[in-house]
Amino acid sequence: MTHPYYKELEDKAFLERGTKTVTDHRGNEVLVTGSLYKGSLTGYGEYTDRNGHKFFAYFNDDKKHGVCRVDQASGIRQVGCFFQGQYHGPLSFWHSSNQVENVYFERGNELRRGGRTSADRAFYGREGEIVKAKENDWEQYVTR
Repeated sequence: MTHPYYKELEDKAFLERGTKTVTDHRGNEVLVTGSLYKGSLTGYGEYTDRNGHKFFAYFNDDKKHGVCRVDQASGIRQVGCFFQGQYHGPLSFWHSSNQVENVYFERGNELRRGGRTSADRAFYGREGEIVKAKENDWEQYVTR
């Protein structure tokens, strides 16, 4: 599903499909296949990093921006927010046991991490849908 902001650009045929090498949030170069606007990654894109983790994300000006899903090589799925290329806000790690570990970031820095808990306490569902991510009292979802 296309984010409404990018849908308008798609509908007006401003976005083109392509690939671009950019620097990821860890400082590594990655080859992203996705939507380009005037040569910059803008909208949805995908890539696999050197560790085998598959990223499914939205981009703005060549940086991950918005909700991102990562399928780690270990089988863990993470769903969380990026802001201008850095983790920012809520993130949920989905373990194979269907338990969730929630983490909260501020501009790339981890503020708080909770222990494993039940799926109904996740910030995000496995596919990126919001579960508790917009709750005002987010701290209750990252306490052990």
